[in-house]
Amino acid sequence: MTTRYQPRNLAEALDYIAELQDELAFLNRQISIEIAEEAVQTLRTRLHIQPQEARLLAVLHSRRGRIVSFGALEDIVWPDHDIAPVDGLKARACTLRRRLDELGWPAAIQTAVGTGYRLDNEAAAWLDGVLQGQPLSGARRRQVAT
Repeated sequence: MTTRYQPRNLAEALDYIAELQDELAFLNRQISIEIAEEAVQTLRTRLHIQPQEARLLAVLHSRRGRIVSFGALEDIVWPDHDIAPVDGLKARACTLRRRLDELGWPAAIQTAVGTGYRLDNEAAAWLDGVLQGQPLSGARRRQVAT
């Protein structure tokens, strides 16, 4: 069950409205498909991931550091389907996390519980290099505190 957002003051309400408008503009652009499709293909071939995972990563990369809602991600990852597969987004995110972890980027994709996913800024910067043809082995390995 989704909880309804209750702003505490006018400034917070205006910030929330601005975020919603930004999210709608993003959906309308659909990450400028011509550029996104090239990025998706590059990510697929360089990272050896499935099309939906590449599309998910491309969207998160384009919104680096910002939360992208589950609904927006489902619309973009499965553009030709009225309904995304049950738990499909969660499964794709899990697979993508494992692949990024293998490449030295644990916790690159973070979950905003009940809201969506976001890509860590450092991982997004590394992906910039991947998209520009830099070797995968050039990734700066990150350590996760235990």
